[in-house]
Amino acid sequence: MSITTDPTTDVGKMRILTGDKYEKALFMNDDEVQVFLDLYDDIRLSAAAMLESMASMEAVIQKKIDHLDLQTDGPAVSEALRNHAERLREQTYNEPAFAVAEQVHDNATYREFVWKEALRRQSG
Repeated sequence: MSITTDPTTDVGKMRILTGDKYEKALFMNDDEVQVFLDLYDDIRLSAAAMLESMASMEAVIQKKIDHLDLQTDGPAVSEALRNHAERLREQTYNEPAFAVAEQVHDNATYREFVWKEALRRQSG
């Protein structure tokens, strides 16, 4: 299965953020990654949701196994993935933001304000 790892694409950026970039140990194909991108308007929130999905799969698939010389700890891996998801959400929600205030001085700027407000409502 071929996967997109090109960092100039959103799918490639998701693979970098989540670490799901090795074909031999792939969690999700490109179409599944695109679903997360379609669900959220921020790539870090998409990556956080993808990491939580990966964490759930890891906990179900691996479980905690201790057999002879083999040990796996799916719940620990799952917890690490969930922590990574939480850090991505914190980055998104704690990112500095700014607002723009519009002033209306005369009839021309009032018409411009009304026009821009109509456009904002139409696109939102």
